[in-house]
Amino acid sequence: VILDVLMPDIGGLELQRQLARTRPLLPIIFITAFANERDEAQAMAAGAVAMLRKPVTEGIILQALRSAMSLKALHE
Repeated sequence: VILDVLMPDIGGLELQRQLARTRPLLPIIFITAFANERDEAQAMAAGAVAMLRKPVTEGIILQALRSAMSLKALHE
């Protein structure tokens, strides 16, 4: 799952908490322009694969996706 910290209706960190209850092994990548150190620490402590700050290159996104897919494969 790719989330942003700021989203309409529900923030990305809150959605991450909700997903953790039902899908605890679901890999989550954040891509955001609005993260701060506290948000990043919270997301990573809750199991996020990465917190990428915009602007982000295609190569960095692909690297994060590979990491997420590797984690998912480990849990299958």
